Amino acid sequence: MLNILLTVSVAAISALLAWYSARRMKRRPRVRQAIDHEVLLKPDLALTHAGLELLVNGERTDDLSITRLAIWNAGAGDSIRANDLLPDDQLRVVFAEGAQPFQVRVQRCSRPQIHFRAELDQETVPIKFSFLDGGDGALVEILHSGPKPEVQGTVIGADMEPAKLARLSDGDLSWTEERGFVRRFGARLRASGLHGRRLLVLVIPFLAIILLSLIVLVDNLTTDSESALVDPAAYDLDEAEGQHAFARAVGIPRSESPMVYALVSSTMFVIFFGFTYMLVGRRLVPYSILRYRPG
Repeated sequence: MLNILLTVSVAAISALLAWYSARRMKRRPRVRQAIDHEVLLKPDLALTHAGLELLVNGERTDDLSITRLAIWNAGAGDSIRANDLLPDDQLRVVFAEGAQPFQVRVQRCSRPQIHFRAELDQETVPIKFSFLDGGDGALVEILHSGPKPEVQGTVIGADMEPAKLARLSDGDLSWTEERGFVRRFGARLRASGLHGRRLLVLVIPFLAIILLSLIVLVDNLTTDSESALVDPAAYDLDEAEGQHAFARAVGIPRSESPMVYALVSSTMFVIFFGFTYMLVGRRLVPYSILRYRPG
């Protein structure tokens, strides 16, 4: 059992180290985006037929949506600079034909030094910044008509990843207000939807391995490790049956160090925590782009 646990632990640690090294060696920047589209008013709503009118910038509209866009440099290597934005195909938010953006604001960003900007320009919203290091980015809120928009453009030397759906309202991002890593991680775990039965499915296998390691550890500490003297002449060691009988009489050796079992338990806990954190990170935007609220 010990050999199996050690093999699994070493294999898991090796896989994590290989994955981390590969990520660090891949220095090409990656522009990652997450989008949250919410319809506030549309022509076929009952309230619209009941005579509800909404004025935006002094104009009547019966079609209104809010889109929250998070965009950031998810690479761990090179930075993205302003001159990496191709002038002929600038980074921008594009709306469907007939749709119109009304208002836009940068709701949050990683830090003021990146000078992240998003402004209305006729029927698009250009995105500009001075630079984006790894983990730098912003959350942009756009009030518009029509369906969900999309981000287009070319960033020289960077990979543009397609947008993923996320929940980016103030209520969904309330976990960012928590102080301390543990409390913030717990709130982030709840916000990600990875809790209850879903989390239990992940917890049970890891807890079972940790519990088994602890049982073996306690048994190793509480059992007398001295082996009884057995006369090998009393057993026919030339036959398999005799060898098995001799092995049973000698007993299982307990020369393993208790620290090995403690190491296995600790390793499994670290793997579980890292795996859970990775899943939560994939479900939500990074905390780094939500730290600063522009005035």
